Amino acid sequence: WCGYCKKLEATAFEDKRVLLLSEEFVSVPIDGDGGPGSELKTAYGVKGYPSIPVMTAQEEIVGRLGSYEGDTAAVYAQEMAKLLQKHSLSRLKKAAAKNDLSALAVLAAMHISLNKLNEAENALDQAAQIVEKTPAKNARLAVANIALADLYMAQRDFGGAIVMLEHALKVAEKGFLVEAQLKLGYSLLENGNKTEAIKHLTAAKESPDANDAARELATQFLDKAGA
Repeated sequence: WCGYCKKLEATAFEDKRVLLLSEEFVSVPIDGDGGPGSELKTAYGVKGYPSIPVMTAQEEIVGRLGSYEGDTAAVYAQEMAKLLQKHSLSRLKKAAAKNDLSALAVLAAMHISLNKLNEAENALDQAAQIVEKTPAKNARLAVANIALADLYMAQRDFGGAIVMLEHALKVAEKGFLVEAQLKLGYSLLENGNKTEAIKHLTAAKESPDANDAARELATQFLDKAGA
């Protein structure tokens, strides 16, 4: 019955930044309207829904994520990133220094959420250099690259988007691979490179992992390219 809970699930929980940052939390959904949930609701000071107290393993509450009333996925991601920056940054940096690709992806997502795009790009460039030497597939890294590319595309910085999407192609599989191909094709098209755009759009359209929406979008872009 909670409208904002449904909105949270349909928007914020589908956002790439939120999905990546959520990997650093253990999420436990609780029904606060009855049974043990009502006791936890009282114990953790929950006064309305959705309410997401964030706590340590010792059950110390270190923050709360917003009510989502009037918030956006970007605001939700920013709140998560601030908590990680305060409580997990040192650990993530140590893992990144050891060339942990997943840690670099989470660091990038954190920086993207805090609008520190240069730091995000630095983390993803470091990851790209690692993958260049030792090829590997990594879904988190693919998502982080696509998330930054999305911001660049929104700013019509297609050159920046192309770099991130080319990184994504090297580590992505299945659905994320189709998404990267599709967005790379579009960015190349907008950047004036029709030949390469057609190649990637065709690959996205013909991929067995592409859904109907992806194929339809690829067809539209191919028509625009004159293919």
